[in-house]
Amino acid sequence: MAKLNIKSNTTNPYFKEIRNMTPPTQGFVFARLGDDMVDHLWKMIRRAENTKEEYKHRLAGNLTASFALDDDNDLFYRECCLPLVNSFRNGNGGADPVRSFVQTNPATTPLLLTEFWVNYQYQTDFNPFHFHGGVYSFAIWMNIPTEWEDQCKLPQFQDIKKENRKAGSFEFQYIDALGGIRSMSYQLGREFENCIVFFPAQLMHSVHPFYGTDEARVSIAGNLWYDTTGLGTKGNALDPSLLGDKDEYLKTMEENRTEYDGQGSYYKPNQPQNKPKPKKSKKGFGTL
Repeated sequence: MAKLNIKSNTTNPYFKEIRNMTPPTQGFVFARLGDDMVDHLWKMIRRAENTKEEYKHRLAGNLTASFALDDDNDLFYRECCLPLVNSFRNGNGGADPVRSFVQTNPATTPLLLTEFWVNYQYQTDFNPFHFHGGVYSFAIWMNIPTEWEDQCKLPQFQDIKKENRKAGSFEFQYIDALGGIRSMSYQLGREFENCIVFFPAQLMHSVHPFYGTDEARVSIAGNLWYDTTGLGTKGNALDPSLLGDKDEYLKTMEENRTEYDGQGSYYKPNQPQNKPKPKKSKKGFGTL
């Protein structure tokens, strides 16, 4: 623990020092992507529009369409995700969002981009407050057909305080040091195209609806997970070239995935015959 170096910074004779303190908290990373990365992402989007591998059933969003993306040669993962992981760690004492309660070894527990998709949001579509699975998540705005200032001028918002006009916004929600619910909004317009927010997966966020255009807002999202199975340990968290075959690795992870049955046991969901039978409740007590 560092020594407290007290210096007089007040003329009040009843104090030697007055200092405003801010408790530590984990934030997120904002970045603007370069042209080469943007071209790479649009290439993946166009391919996804042809293959149309449906992704909506896995998401919380009330959006028109969502399709799975495939990262060619892991370029986005290597050249975008990993630098942003390092940026987050550098701003948070070298730690990942869950490192304090998950025991991991960076040399044997890689971070993998296991979920990656594109969203097509049309007017009145929205994404309610939710969080993601994994360690890190991100959102990238590729095409934004509206300006927040123009949304504010729509008739339905004229009797609302301007700071409460959320149309077209992306919003984070979090708990402050006093337990109060706080929020931070990105009031989206064209200037936010090709920008990414990279954040702890458990950080609550939402996407508000926009109005007045038939053009789609196109965004990309995804999640990074630790390999905690010990089955895909061919790599390092910062050396994805050593991970081996990604599809084979993900298949192995799914085959060995376990779920909690709520009664003190775990089972493999793809082998339902192994699921323990429900325990009979004791006489006089119902199940919770």
